[in-house]
This record gives sequence, structure tokens and C-alpha cells, in this order.
Amino acid sequence: MKKNAFLCLLVCLMSGTSVCAAQTDADAAEQPSQTVQQQAPAAETKAAPASNTKKVKPLPTCLDFTEVYSRAVLGNAEASSEDMEEMISLSAIMMGYVSAMQDIYGGYLVGMSPNDNEWTLLEYVNKLCLEYPHWTFQRAVRSVPPIRKTMDSLRDGEFTRCMAYVEQAKQTICAPVCQAQQPLQ
Repeated sequence: MKKNAFLCLLVCLMSGTSVCAAQTDADAAEQPSQTVQQQAPAAETKAAPASNTKKVKPLPTCLDFTEVYSRAVLGNAEASSEDMEEMISLSAIMMGYVSAMQDIYGGYLVGMSPNDNEWTLLEYVNKLCLEYPHWTFQRAVRSVPPIRKTMDSLRDGEFTRCMAYVEQAKQTICAPVCQAQQPLQ
């Protein structure tokens, strides 16, 4: 049961519904640098000390990705050590999606060819980011064909399981109501 709940939550979070994606894009555009403060207990009236303030890095955008990708991978300009670290971080985010999908779906992604690897997936992301520079990096990763097709397949499978459950439970749930509505003979 916990695995199914986790699966539902993961599919929902990674599905990139228009509401979630629009909110993420709006948040990234409005607040390029956010500060999160840990809340002081209600009894305290003092402001939180500076040591409890943490800087939150904004979500990477497609513009961020294409700049780093062009320097670190394509070699269009000299890549700094920070660029290399950022590229490693972005690759890890993408491979996190791939690993999660493989674990859930059973070891492979739908529509992924044997020739696909981390580099070809990064090329897909770069193409999408060049075409849609206003997207977040995560949205571009979710739009890579093998990842998108796997998420669609998982969603379809969950819908089928839910419909089967509803059909099974319908008789139990509706029986008291249906019997009460039958005319007396």
C-alpha cells in the first residue's frame, strides 16, 4: 500500500501538470533569489537570528542549462570549475529522474533506444531548452521523450488500476443505496 501511495505521489509530482508547471515557472520568474527563515517558537518575540537564515538556490532555468551546457560540454567557451560543478549537478538532477523512472517502471524507459545514454538525454534536454528557453530545467527533463512516455505509461497504468478498483467496489458501495431505491412490491 505504501509503495502505491509513493508511486501515485511521485507520478503526480513528476507529471508536470499545467498548474504545477505554471506555478513553478511563475515562482522562478518572480523570485530569482529566495530566503527561507526557520520560524521561531510562538512564545518568542525576538526576530530569528541570522544564523537561522538560509539561502535557497532558485530552480535552474533552460537559459541556465544552455549556457552551462555550451561551455562545459560543447566547448563553445572556456568552462570554469563552477560551470563543471553546475553541469554535474544538472546531470545528477536529470539522472535522478531517469533512475526513479527505471526503478518504478522496471529497469527501462519507454521508447529509449539501446544507444541512448546520459549524453544523448542531455542533448534532448539542450534541444528542448533552446526551443523553449522560458521553461525550467526540470520541465525540459520531464519532456524528454523516453521520460515523458514512461510517465504517461505509469499514469495510464494507475488510471486502469483505479478504474478496476472502482468497478470492484461499486457493488459494495452502491448496494445499500440501490436496495433502498428499489420500489416495494
